[in-house]
Amino acid sequence: DFSLEANESGQINVYANATQEGPFTATLRIIYNGNDYGIALSATGLPSGTVVIGTGTEDLDLPINPYYGYSYSQSIFLQSDIHIANRNIEKIYYYWDGSASAVNSNDWIIYMGNTDLTEFADANSWISIDQLTQVFSGTVELPDVPGWIEINLNTPFFHNNQNLIIAVDENKANCDGSSEYFYCTPTGAKGYRSIIYYSDVTNPNPNNPPTGTYSNYAKAGFPNLKMQFEEEQPPLPVELTTFTAVISSDNLVEISWITQ
Repeated sequence: DFSLEANESGQINVYANATQEGPFTATLRIIYNGNDYGIALSATGLPSGTVVIGTGTEDLDLPINPYYGYSYSQSIFLQSDIHIANRNIEKIYYYWDGSASAVNSNDWIIYMGNTDLTEFADANSWISIDQLTQVFSGTVELPDVPGWIEINLNTPFFHNNQNLIIAVDENKANCDGSSEYFYCTPTGAKGYRSIIYYSDVTNPNPNNPPTGTYSNYAKAGFPNLKMQFEEEQPPLPVELTTFTAVISSDNLVEISWITQ
């Protein structure tokens, strides 16, 4: 149940459980003061194992800032938005605006981790590299066309039922234009979901990221993200190594076994 008094507002989160790929529609019914209001909803069923988080188009300088020579960021993605647990992440994608190609912003190292954190306290609250796993190191091509930039992870990352943190370290010297960026989704007053450091001079070290500088920023938002999880595996068959059946005095069968 969801009720509001006069001059109150609230948010209703609606989740769609697609049974097939492609677009589909639904209607949300709201009854207020005896009147029935129908709100049209639409969604798109994604391929199995695909998750998309974020629908914004804002520039929050995440996961990298192409206008600066170097950058290092960390972003938290909530499990309540992921909805898949205990499976490997094989690919991730960020949505590039494509206003120009970025040839000086393509040397990436990516780390992932599972965390109970839901937000960062401030711009200096880096999660230690000891809690992260390197999953990618290589060139990420950023062309002059918009779209999802696919990154095949060198090492698939096992995501459990916690929140997910992704850190991106961009290491190529020199900068690109001020108009290029990745689409991001703001979170408003819900807390800092990302932090970033960027500079033309200092290449931040993920083992000891800078703190307390004018180049440290806390962001109330995150970069739009698409993830591809591995295909769900069927349960393995059970092989019995020892099987015993005993008929008791009252003709009941007692069965015991040991599995591999």
